[in-house]
Amino acid sequence: MPSHNDLLYHYCDKGDGWMEYDARGIPLQFVCHECCDVKMAQYRPDVLSNPQYEADEPIEGEPENGF
Repeated sequence: MPSHNDLLYHYCDKGDGWMEYDARGIPLQFVCHECCDVKMAQYRPDVLSNPQYEADEPIEGEPENGF
């Protein structure tokens, strides 16, 4: 069985994997059934479920000054 670290850096074959997105639709990780849980555990739960999650940096496409 692969270790946690092996799964964290696991390369997924394109035919076996899919892109996971945050709650805003921003791509996060390409994953497969083997590594999905480990790779997605790096993200706060609210990033995956709440489109209004707080971010410390500007989200691409949002103006920095709020206008």
